[in-house]
Amino acid sequence: MHRMTLLVCTLLAGPLSAQSQDWSWITTWRPATIQPEDVSRGSWFSPHVAGLFLSGRVSWNEQQKLRVIWPGTSIKGRFTGSSLAVQLEDSGRTDYQVIIDGDLKNSRILDTAPGFHVYPLARDLADGEHVFEIFRRTETFSGPTQINGFFVDQGQGFLPWNRPIGPRLDFYGDSQTVGACNECGEVEQWDDLRPHNHLLSYGALVSRMLNADSQMIAVSGIGLTLGYQPHTMAEIWNRELPDPAAPLHDKKGREPQIIFVNLGQNDWAKGVRDDFAPAYEKFLRDLRARHPGAWIVGLLGAMDVGHDARSPYPFYVSEAVRRQNDPKMLTYIFKTRTWEHPRVPDHLAMAQELVSFVREKIPL
Repeated sequence: MHRMTLLVCTLLAGPLSAQSQDWSWITTWRPATIQPEDVSRGSWFSPHVAGLFLSGRVSWNEQQKLRVIWPGTSIKGRFTGSSLAVQLEDSGRTDYQVIIDGDLKNSRILDTAPGFHVYPLARDLADGEHVFEIFRRTETFSGPTQINGFFVDQGQGFLPWNRPIGPRLDFYGDSQTVGACNECGEVEQWDDLRPHNHLLSYGALVSRMLNADSQMIAVSGIGLTLGYQPHTMAEIWNRELPDPAAPLHDKKGREPQIIFVNLGQNDWAKGVRDDFAPAYEKFLRDLRARHPGAWIVGLLGAMDVGHDARSPYPFYVSEAVRRQNDPKMLTYIFKTRTWEHPRVPDHLAMAQELVSFVREKIPL
């Protein structure tokens, strides 16, 4: 159910890891799946006091339980002892990648079950300090996950996060940024969200290549002015949840260094033409007002909005950026082209393009 192709593994080997250069394991790599065990033992820690490092737009309920809904949200932490478990509640349609001590090769997929369960994230580790990451692979359609707390060995505990983190990145986008259908093969489908793997999306790959702290504000089907969702990005971009009625997001002092905007595919598909340019300019101004010091990059591609000869969107985006007369606003149109949702090879190519562009144009 959760198989990754040999091609996926081969692509992951090069840019993503500083592990051993012996990549022979990729020919048979099939990430194992974590199932709930509902065994509660050891010392209990609330996520609010566990010293976690949170990448992504998260929220907390009144009981200080952590709620996660945006794709690419990453929960990192340090703990002592030989085992780690998490207690969470979910719809049963969400997947998370669980990475222990930075070992992507042996990472596993937490396949949630409906309701309230305990999942063993690690066991039989060597005594001492360890690092974990729980990364949301699934987009918002599966609903929120509530993380209630963690179990470690009796007498062990959590340590404050002290690992270096790279640049702070924000991504605003649609299904391309989500990574929708990237593991679907030849036929795209939307009933099962498992082949929509954000871990292997261009934004997530860029973030890993740069060791970044990222926020992914992305929903499949969304447009800036019109799309396939009941709301637009202009209505939810600064909200805590993908809902115009949700509270405004509290930045809590976090300021992105680079903001990527990859919107327009659904507006274009819905037939929006001249209305897009002024809406895009307003969105740029809103972003600048909220983040006065950030670099802002208007992206297009790799689908037809950026490459169809009939599309005026490359002009709309580049002209909107030019009209801001802002030296920290740039445009980039992906060279990678696909007439359907990008698959993993496309996402890797897009990520490599974008990393090269950032390193050339933006001081980090």
